[in-house]
Amino acid sequence: MAGLKPKVVVLGGGVAGLSAALHVLRTGEFEVDLYEGRDRVGGLATSYQLGPATFDFGPHAFHSQQPPIIDFFCGLMRGEFYEIQKDVAIQFDGRLYPYPLNPIKALRNMSLTRAARCGFSYLWNVATNHRSLDSLRTSEEFFIRNYGRELYRIFFEGYTHKVWGIHPRDLSAEFIKNRLPPTSLLRIAWTALTGIDIKVKSPNQVPLKLRIFYPKGGSIRFPLAMAREVQARGGRIKLGTRMEAVHLEAGRVVGVTLRDPSGPRRVPCDVLISTVPLPDLVKSLEPPPPPEMVESAGRLVFRPLLIACLWIEGPPVFPYQTIYYTNRIFNRLAQMNSYSPETVPAGTCGVTAELTCSVGDGLWTMDERTLIRRVVEDMEAEKLVSADRVKDAMLLREIHGYPIYDLSFEEHLVRLRQAVHAVPNLYVSGRQGMFNYAQMHYGVSSGMAVAQHLLQGGEKPPLPARGTEDALFA
Repeated sequence: MAGLKPKVVVLGGGVAGLSAALHVLRTGEFEVDLYEGRDRVGGLATSYQLGPATFDFGPHAFHSQQPPIIDFFCGLMRGEFYEIQKDVAIQFDGRLYPYPLNPIKALRNMSLTRAARCGFSYLWNVATNHRSLDSLRTSEEFFIRNYGRELYRIFFEGYTHKVWGIHPRDLSAEFIKNRLPPTSLLRIAWTALTGIDIKVKSPNQVPLKLRIFYPKGGSIRFPLAMAREVQARGGRIKLGTRMEAVHLEAGRVVGVTLRDPSGPRRVPCDVLISTVPLPDLVKSLEPPPPPEMVESAGRLVFRPLLIACLWIEGPPVFPYQTIYYTNRIFNRLAQMNSYSPETVPAGTCGVTAELTCSVGDGLWTMDERTLIRRVVEDMEAEKLVSADRVKDAMLLREIHGYPIYDLSFEEHLVRLRQAVHAVPNLYVSGRQGMFNYAQMHYGVSSGMAVAQHLLQGGEKPPLPARGTEDALFA
């Protein structure tokens, strides 16, 4: 019928999907329906209730080096957030070290013998290792280039292996380049003396001193605010609805098959924006993609996450927002009330313990009560809490946790992105949709970029030659 707006279907109600839906609606040129497989919006940046306490799926704070992205967050949250200094530590040998690791402070807290060995290694590396970031292929090379071999061996080698299930020599440097700030003696000294970090060169690069934004009452408040505006602008959000197939005709998307509790149904669309995991999207295409694409989809895998949530009687258990551990069952502990006191009742605190695993391994198959007991025992060993202070606990699971950047991932990622890029009315964006180890600001940016492109029309912009975070959508 004449006068109808083009129909945009968005798959996934995480930050990227909501941002895409909202910014497309703000153009005023499209009708938008968003489908989310779970019973809540937010994706990984969601929150759960345990009695009166609120727990994120690991706290998801917001930050960006781009003013328009910060302005969007602040305008949407209307003052219902905290702006705080990121305050994170890594535990080693009974001591806590600021994280990202400051080599000078780390050496100061070590024994004289160890400090001498690490200091010589660090200074030797500064004097002899002048490799550019772009030339680094493995995570091991990145850590050694920034910290020297001894600090790498002590702080990063075992921890990285535990988190990812892959040794750093077999893990691409791409996953870490935008997670840790590249360091130099000049940068460290200037930041220590002035409190001001030298300006970063890339919008994705993390500064040494990071200001973060966190919604009062939990990270879910940000996606909920986007969802409210989506609906206020006439967009429809349907929860509990999963994608089963994406239908192509003559090289274009013509519709999707969705399943909710009532069964499957096919929905036509003029444009499809997908934030579901890229391998799942490729495997769902009808007609089926060529065998090499199916193989590449199978080679891009995610590291599952387990989050143990502990509601604890009494004051905060540590003075940081998050502490990383190299020798415990958990990879890190985060304290909800260090981000927002509204997340827990007065006189209590909330701690989330993050564990990574593989589907079917001992951690994944361990029953909830046993795993939580193991977490509490390790916290007791760290002298953080006693078991009798734990008022309640629960365990959360996510198969699509962290995208694993092994040394062959870029070849397969580029192949899949290029295949999607060739379909003119199919867009992938966001952390899982682009298979990016990215954070909330990336999801917002990718949604904005897709909406701007749809409004302007024309062909999609070319993809970068390598599979990095520089591409906001494909």
